[in-house]
Amino acid sequence: MFESLKTSFSDVELIELQERLDEYRIVIRSSLCSPSRALEHTDEIFNLAEKLSPRDRYELEIDFDGDASAITNVGAVGRGLAREHIEECIDPGTATYTITIRKPKDSCVSIYSLEAFATYLRSESVSLLFSALSTRFSDRLLFECKDLDNVAGSQTIQFIPWGKGPEDIEASYAHFWCMSD
Repeated sequence: MFESLKTSFSDVELIELQERLDEYRIVIRSSLCSPSRALEHTDEIFNLAEKLSPRDRYELEIDFDGDASAITNVGAVGRGLAREHIEECIDPGTATYTITIRKPKDSCVSIYSLEAFATYLRSESVSLLFSALSTRFSDRLLFECKDLDNVAGSQTIQFIPWGKGPEDIEASYAHFWCMSD
């Protein structure tokens, strides 16, 4: 999701990207960045943050040449705090943006980067993965994915496109199961 900043801004470098069941985190840096350019980056970050799932908690840390500020509000208040923090800077410097999205223990898990999530699944031990999954699993487990176009999975573990509700999933699976009989 926020990886698109790398292509939107040629002066941005991706430092870190990770996605786990409980957290999505990305660190982006822009060197020799003017305060006005940092404001452009920040506006784009907030535009993307407005599309987050309401069940997830958001934090943006803006570090402009060692002066850091953490913002947890996605709306106008957050934008104002970010603008105020950056406008205090006069000279160009290094702007580092750390975006952390914390996901609640819920039977529906937001996946902001399928690629980063797959890396996590490959790198984590099976016992830790099963333990983490068991804290979220009730009747079924839904993974709501930003990068997915179609429903995939089984009746108990499903990967669904962003914005699809349980009723949409039931209809998709009812159609699928009728077609396979």
